[in-house]
Amino acid sequence: MPNGFRSCLLPFLFLTLPAGAADGDVCVRHGHRCADLVYRGLTYPYERQPSSYLYINGGVYPYVDVTDDLLGASTVQLPDESVMEVAGLLQSLGLEDKVDAQLVPVIGYGSNPAPSQIARKFSARAYQGDVVVPVMKGVLYGFDVVWTPAFVTYGSMPATVAPSPGTDVDVWITWLEKGAEQTMDETEHSNPEERPLYVQATLDDARYSFDGPDPDQIGIYVSCFGPLAVDGETFAVSEVPARGRTIRTLTSPQAIAKVAPRIGWRGSVIDLIYSNVVDASARAERNARLRALGSVPVIPGASNLDACQSSWEGPGKAY
Repeated sequence: MPNGFRSCLLPFLFLTLPAGAADGDVCVRHGHRCADLVYRGLTYPYERQPSSYLYINGGVYPYVDVTDDLLGASTVQLPDESVMEVAGLLQSLGLEDKVDAQLVPVIGYGSNPAPSQIARKFSARAYQGDVVVPVMKGVLYGFDVVWTPAFVTYGSMPATVAPSPGTDVDVWITWLEKGAEQTMDETEHSNPEERPLYVQATLDDARYSFDGPDPDQIGIYVSCFGPLAVDGETFAVSEVPARGRTIRTLTSPQAIAKVAPRIGWRGSVIDLIYSNVVDASARAERNARLRALGSVPVIPGASNLDACQSSWEGPGKAY
């Protein structure tokens, strides 16, 4: 272990932190704790619910009877296991104005379906409104959820989707109000004018099925750096269930271990994650190296992917 290291306790493990890189110096001023970010990097894509649910300002209410009226006549289970119509629940919480909210469907497949990530994304962006999001479980046919070669704020790599004939992968729809959709776009670094990490595309020719209403058109975030490929092999995200999967799966630490030698890293996985968390410049430089393990995304029938062209220009970016 290098000289000058100190220990910082994480849940279930010890994390070594470089001297002089205290949380208050590099993470807290951005609204985070470094150790928390590292733990997120190790545990991505986070715990999901077993079925469709309604997220309300941190509360999770599993759907019981799902109709096309997700915020009205559908029913959910309360913490005491009683069942209540959603419209009545919203009224009881002083949120009756949400019953008629106009919602935009966006597929979530990595961390976005997890209640903990929804909570983090909207709190980190200081979202001003109440966060009411139906999160509906479903299947995307002919695709898989794979790792993409870019390090992000929590130090590890996120996921993307890629065509995979014969694979049926579990995904979710987050039904978002317009303001909430804009906030979600910001968390995905999807502004096409700023060398985006993701772009929101539509999958016009895709086949999918979800609980609740069947949307006419559905958005999905696609990584501009495509699937991670090491020696020509791509890797699915272990925690995302699929049927008919034809490629190997890796956890987040395993995926990072796979790319570490390709970017010249000789230390441990946890030290690499921590370095990415505390040093945005180093993270950006590594992202430039990771480009060699990616590709411009190619998804037949997907719109807006041409917005990814600028992401491949210039130096690496610390997403």
